[in-house]
Formats: sequence, C-alpha cells, structure tokens
Amino acid sequence: VALEPGAFFVVVADQALPSDGVTTECAGVPVAECLVTDWGISSGNGENVHLVDGDDDAFETATYPPTAVLEGQSWGRLPDGTGAFAANQPTPGAVNVALGAR
Repeated sequence: VALEPGAFFVVVADQALPSDGVTTECAGVPVAECLVTDWGISSGNGENVHLVDGDDDAFETATYPPTAVLEGQSWGRLPDGTGAFAANQPTPGAVNVALGAR
C-alpha cells in the first residue's frame, strides 16, 4: 500500500477471514479501506515493523516491545507522526491521541 505523507492506513490483524488485498470490509473498524490479516504483531515476543519506500528500502523501523499495550490500546507515535512510539488510544484512520487525552 502506497501512502502520501500524513496519510493513514489501518491493518486489522488476527482475523479468521483475511482479505485478499485492500478492502472496504474492515471487521467493524470505522474506516473507508483497510487490510484484514490473519497475522499480527506478537504482544508476547515483540517485533520490528519496517516502513519501506517504492524500492523496498526500509526508511523507518519501529520496535513493538513485548507487552507494549493493554487490551483496547494502540501503539503509535506521540505527537502523531513525529514523536517517540508509545501506547495510545485507538484512533483508526485518524491522528494518534495520548491515553486519557479525550
């Protein structure tokens, strides 16, 4: 999926019925399009997430540490897009919001 700077994209992970590419059927998540997968990021082991450019060269790597978030939380940059990664409120397709900020 190619994104313009400042754009958002939602991956709905760990679903029994993954999509075959980008879809509008987003498992109840209120966004126009998403990717539904049967895989996810390990909350027990932690993993790295790589953002790549059009040549498949990684330009950003984020480490998702073990037990990074609690149920109902998300992991993203605060402030949105520029700060350090931290647990935050789920905001599908919108700017990241700190826990307890709403």
